[in-house]
Amino acid sequence: MRAITFALDKEACSTRTECTNELIHIKAATDAMLVDLGPGAAPPAIGVPTERLKVAAQDFRDQLDAALVVVQQPNSNYFAAGAAPTVHDLYLAAGYLDCWPDQPVNAPGEGDYSCA
Repeated sequence: MRAITFALDKEACSTRTECTNELIHIKAATDAMLVDLGPGAAPPAIGVPTERLKVAAQDFRDQLDAALVVVQQPNSNYFAAGAAPTVHDLYLAAGYLDCWPDQPVNAPGEGDYSCA
């Protein structure tokens, strides 16, 4: 999650090439997370929150793939497409794993939560 958060914390892109490179970087961090969450990575006791994180990471990756297709098309609104992927569900899923066995309590900002 740290690599994804770091990649997302950059300023908004200003060129098509910059947007493409940022999305590729975020996608690589997401792919690395999916590899880390591969089969046998988590003990059975945290299987449910781990599976929730895998699903959220895959959904986020799918959003990145869709954004990359649009960003790379000439005459597309690359700025809007680059900003389209939403990471909220991924942050929340990470919160469920981080807080286990408690639940995350979502605060107003992206990725901000505490454990209840």
